[in-house]
Amino acid sequence: MAGNWFSFSGFWISSTWDFPFTAARHQHLHAEGNSHEPQLLRVGIHTLESLCRLPSILVGASIVRWGIRKTFGIGSALILVGALWLAVITSQPWHYWVGFGVLTATGISFGTIIPAATAVTRWFSRYRGRTMAVTLSASGFAGFSLYQ
Repeated sequence: MAGNWFSFSGFWISSTWDFPFTAARHQHLHAEGNSHEPQLLRVGIHTLESLCRLPSILVGASIVRWGIRKTFGIGSALILVGALWLAVITSQPWHYWVGFGVLTATGISFGTIIPAATAVTRWFSRYRGRTMAVTLSASGFAGFSLYQ
């Protein structure tokens, strides 16, 4: 039982990890005086929202083939690559769309809702609802803690 809670604490931490990088990059775009910033952000966020749902079949196949922990690992790695892409490489709008809209979105898909719900269902029976609430509260907590 303790091992399962340890796994979920890792998921919770990795889910909050991308928010500081993304917030820093948005502040950097704003500081550069980019006049198209609102449109760029909307396109990036729309791409993220769309691509978070597309790889769902691949996420399910990954869970079946490699297991939940490796699927979480794939998602965390993609989120890290997306955050580094945004922090280091992004200088053009298409860089932002690739880093935030594709890499981060695919990482979110592989590292959040589908594997978390599957893991809670498989690993917990007695405190399933509470575990699901704690697990899925990570992104809300991160957004709340970074609110300015």
